[in-house]
Amino acid sequence: MCDAYAQALADEIRAAGTIYGIVGSDRWTGRSARFVRGAISDWQGSAHDAEGSLRGLASQLRRAADELTLAQTDWQRRSDRYEAAVRDRARWGRT
Repeated sequence: MCDAYAQALADEIRAAGTIYGIVGSDRWTGRSARFVRGAISDWQGSAHDAEGSLRGLASQLRRAADELTLAQTDWQRRSDRYEAAVRDRARWGRT
């Protein structure tokens, strides 16, 4: 999910680049053009940082899920051994 959000944000950053180019055209001049271009640049910088953070979060979540899967597998293996030992003892009349 984080990867999807990061990709959507990257698409928005590219779209903002198109707007930045349009503002730089001949029709936009003066202080208003500089203001809009500055605002777009600032937003792109912040959005780019957020995209990187989302991708990092996605990576951390994948690693945590992998570690949890390994821990659950290990626990299940130990639990199965314990239950087998209990069954064996019960079979021989010992508890």
